[in-house]
Amino acid sequence: MIFKVQAKLELDANVVARITKASGRFILATNVLDAEPLIPDEMIVKYKEQQSAERGFGFLKDPLFFTDSVFLKSPERIEALTLIMGLCLLVYTLGQRLLRQNLQLSNKTVKNQLGKVTKNNRLQAKQEPNGR
Repeated sequence: MIFKVQAKLELDANVVARITKASGRFILATNVLDAEPLIPDEMIVKYKEQQSAERGFGFLKDPLFFTDSVFLKSPERIEALTLIMGLCLLVYTLGQRLLRQNLQLSNKTVKNQLGKVTKNNRLQAKQEPNGR
């Protein structure tokens, strides 16, 4: 016994339009209680600016930072390490910002980790062949 299935597929334009319309939405909420309301476009810009800070915490979790191999017992030492890690993130972020500003001002490009030319490179330690 052999069964065959034959089907014809077509897009439902109404469903596609509804999903497309819903996919471009942000829910805007704030805890700012100023008398003047925030402008929604400014809120989105501020929200997206937070992403650079979030990426910075990924830098702190990088295995090359060796935080997973450090064991501290006293709260004072944990606080000190947290302060040092925060300062490292600050220096890293400022260096990255300076690099991008200088690339933009000089209208120069550099190669990223994939070897592609870019104006928005990230700071990252780069090991040269033979340990140089």
